[in-house]
Amino acid sequence: MARVLIVLKGKLIGQAHLNKPALTIGCMAGNDIEIPYTGVSRLHAKILAEQGSWVIEDAGSMNGVMYQGERVKRVTLCNRACVYLAPGLALHYEVASSPL
Repeated sequence: MARVLIVLKGKLIGQAHLNKPALTIGCMAGNDIEIPYTGVSRLHAKILAEQGSWVIEDAGSMNGVMYQGERVKRVTLCNRACVYLAPGLALHYEVASSPL
């Protein structure tokens, strides 16, 4: 199962398993992934399952979604991808390996 690790200023502060086809990310209660941090909008982004992959999509947030140093509207996540939602706040995407 895929997951995102929530990293604030280099420290792991949480994780979320991608266990449904669409998850919301934001600072407000009721989001699937709630991150109460300055710079994270009430509804900041969405993570969506699309054709066997996961995509993160900006939801019109103030700080946007940054991937490889550029602001993006949406990007398909590859294993170990890192996206920033605010300065110092990153989501690290991981695909769990299958046991042998």
